Amino acid sequence: MRIPQALFALSFVFGLGAQALVAQEAGGASRTSASTGNAGIAMGDSAVEPDAYRQRRFHLGFGRLFSNDRLGDGKDRWRTGSYVISNVRGYDWDGELPDSFGSLVEYRSRSEIIAPSNVSNPDEGARRHAGVLSFGAHTMWQYEGVELALGADAVFVGPQTGLGKFQKWIHERTDNPLPDLSDQIEDAFYPTLTFEAGKTFSYGLLDVRPFAQTMIGSETLVRFGGDILLGWVGHKDVWLRDVTTGIRYAATREEEMGGSIFIGADVAKVASSKFLPGDEGYELSDLRKRLRAGYRVQGDKLGIFYGMTYLSPEFEGQSEGQVTGSVQFKLRF
Repeated sequence: MRIPQALFALSFVFGLGAQALVAQEAGGASRTSASTGNAGIAMGDSAVEPDAYRQRRFHLGFGRLFSNDRLGDGKDRWRTGSYVISNVRGYDWDGELPDSFGSLVEYRSRSEIIAPSNVSNPDEGARRHAGVLSFGAHTMWQYEGVELALGADAVFVGPQTGLGKFQKWIHERTDNPLPDLSDQIEDAFYPTLTFEAGKTFSYGLLDVRPFAQTMIGSETLVRFGGDILLGWVGHKDVWLRDVTTGIRYAATREEEMGGSIFIGADVAKVASSKFLPGDEGYELSDLRKRLRAGYRVQGDKLGIFYGMTYLSPEFEGQSEGQVTGSVQFKLRF
């Protein structure tokens, strides 16, 4: 097994075993306020002093998001599928980002499959197939009311990821056209930095959050946009942004039950993309646009999110945009 494949397999198993790991680590002595409704961490009967207790980070939550165009426009092309697992750790969580850099950390594992419009018989000039695996760490904090996030990811691309073979295996078992893997993006590794700044304006059940983002690495771009949350749940969660769709997915789960609507949009100027190399004749679209909407319902034991995202054409040879669907399930045992 190649290194990127082994790393992703380990991260996937790690994600599936989240509940057991959390229970073992916490030992019943700590919970975030998102889970208990109390500010900070509830110590229970622990005799640990507060200062010593805060010297170690605790597991605050897992965030996952699965996206696939089969859940959107029903087609299998371009940004066809992705899956992200995020493990968030910090000293405590009271519904607001900490003031100090590095106090709240997200460890992220992510996979994505990019494909031509016809996966089994690509047209001349179609975008090439690419498997993408990334592993990184991001930190989130606030400064004078501005929410900041900075992270670095190791992005692996090409046949070394094994995602092309995985897609072929899935298609064989679902009676779908088999992908042509003869012209994949070559094996490569791209260190990638991402920075985002945003500010949330709250009006009762309504949160409005404009943001700006820049990325340097596998894709180099500058992006501006905004997100709206309207409803009863999600106002005090740790929020993370999906790379492909821009959807913000929750890593924690607050006590409130009910539903919330999510709407977002952004526009990006892309300087370069390793998935659409200019030296191969690809001409990037002048602007890359995304429009997304979703609904989250939270019960006592189960929370479900479903959203859809419109992605505008990314290069001049792409005939139209696409719609992808995203789902998240959060369980409480």
